[in-house]
Amino acid sequence: MTKSANHRSHNNSADPQIDQLLEAASQCRALVGENPEDAQSWYVLGLIEAQLGHIDVALASLKKSLDIRPHEPDVLCNYAVILFDQKQHDEASAAFQLALKLDPSNAEAYYHYGNVLYEQDKLNEAMKAYQKTLALMPDHLFALNNLGSVYKKFNNLDSSIACFKKALDLNPDFVLSLNNIGLAYTATAQFDEAMRSFNRALQQSPQDAEVMNNMAVALRLCGRFKESSQWYRRALSLRPDYAEAWNNYGNILKDLGEADEAITCYRKAIQLKDTSDKRHNLAIALLTAGQFEEGWLAYEHRWKTKQMEFCVRHFDKPQWKGEAGDGKTLLIHAEQGLGDNIQFCRYVPQVAARGYRILLELPTSLVELLSSLKGVDRIIEKGQAIPAFDVHCPMLSLPFAMQTRINSIPSSVPYLSVDSHKIENWKGKLAEVASNLKVGLVWHGNPRLHSLDSAAADQRRSMAPELLLPLMEIEGVHFYSLQLESSSRPQGLYVTDFMNSCKDFADTAAFISNLDLVISVDTSVAHLAGALGKSVWLLNRFDSCWRWLQGRNDSPWYPTLRQFRQPQPGDWSSVIRSVKGELEQLSLNRVAGSSLVPSDSTK
Repeated sequence: MTKSANHRSHNNSADPQIDQLLEAASQCRALVGENPEDAQSWYVLGLIEAQLGHIDVALASLKKSLDIRPHEPDVLCNYAVILFDQKQHDEASAAFQLALKLDPSNAEAYYHYGNVLYEQDKLNEAMKAYQKTLALMPDHLFALNNLGSVYKKFNNLDSSIACFKKALDLNPDFVLSLNNIGLAYTATAQFDEAMRSFNRALQQSPQDAEVMNNMAVALRLCGRFKESSQWYRRALSLRPDYAEAWNNYGNILKDLGEADEAITCYRKAIQLKDTSDKRHNLAIALLTAGQFEEGWLAYEHRWKTKQMEFCVRHFDKPQWKGEAGDGKTLLIHAEQGLGDNIQFCRYVPQVAARGYRILLELPTSLVELLSSLKGVDRIIEKGQAIPAFDVHCPMLSLPFAMQTRINSIPSSVPYLSVDSHKIENWKGKLAEVASNLKVGLVWHGNPRLHSLDSAAADQRRSMAPELLLPLMEIEGVHFYSLQLESSSRPQGLYVTDFMNSCKDFADTAAFISNLDLVISVDTSVAHLAGALGKSVWLLNRFDSCWRWLQGRNDSPWYPTLRQFRQPQPGDWSSVIRSVKGELEQLSLNRVAGSSLVPSDSTK
């Protein structure tokens, strides 16, 4: 049986092989001319025409053979392979099913049938077809490779890697499996193994742009941005129409702080192959660059991305786009991370002022804290029944509906407050160090293991607690842990930990209200401190989140926030040196009664 055809047209070529095929085709046409019922000659003619690239003629010839002798498994299989190549998947599937009914021992037919099922996204059936192939032919290289790909789709990465390893035992230079095992290693964060596999693939296929793209992805995920950028450029020099590589190159340029160049790449990627994921990436770059008008509109594509499509809320009411309320009820519902909702709930008073009765749906940990928010008529804990409403709006669509621009961000703080009794209770806990500067510390965020990209970003935004040790040398400062999750601490990191007493963000807010300063990596606690109007120093990774913009050490979202950015990817030591110097000065200034709120920062 032939494999998926590598069809070509002769175009009067002087190639001797082409001449031989043309002569053979002529002979077959003569035979069927003499005997139109000669099924074998029609079959051979179909195969030859397929080799010559005359697909319509090939299919017609094979169909003629099957009309005469409809129960020939080999003819059916070759007919099905060509149909599959032409993306006529339903017709190919039917032909393979009949062929396998006639000859259930045909391993190649099961293999190609598996390919059809895979393309139809019938992964369970494809898996069974590949397994049947391997039961009949255990050393079928392509079936092993493709079964590994199915397992990867199912996120069964151990089985996936095992299949690719078996294929590579049979042929260590098999580029398909070298590339695929590299992808599987990438998905399990085994980046060194992934890059070794991609390098081996490139030794065999040095001009393979897809492998170069995958190498660049692995390098980006482990924070090697400049090397990643070089591989993307190499891939695109070979394949200028490679849409995914343009998209991924945009990602790395954004990470490198080159948002304008990233925007150009995303536009190119969209031009080549438009998807919501690419438009979402474009939105992030536009927002990073402060181009809010186009950015917020493009950000609405997030609901169709692979990462967020499962989060879409299917209401029978329309989404609010900024129109006046006239007494209608608007449901505003939380989305994404806790910090996102703390940041964007600031819009609620403005929305209420447009004439809406506001229902606010929140996760449990935010319910008490956001009850202090002006303009809210009722808070619903997520999971409870939602009363009747007229329109709805996801929390992070509020700036789009309000047509927010850089100069119109509602930045008055505090916009959240805390019960005075809670504040007094925490004041008593902290009373023993009243003479010292009281500083809260956060050094890591939520691991976000649901997404490889998000988990890698968390690794970059978080820091090892050992890096904070130089701060312990500063006199006149008492440090408190504000970590929401338990975390082991190195010897010498002297921090008081009351976080077991914080049952939700309202408790954490009351705690923070008694501090002089919060020093935090990019987590929800930084947003909380900013929303409370508390002085907060943000320890920011090099590939900063879009909301912190480019080239700034302040934030238009939080007037009391100051950024300390990594000068190079992964360089926390420089950040801590800068923080230590500023904190030493702040401790000295405390004696003179200076304010902790930062003055206007360089923009």
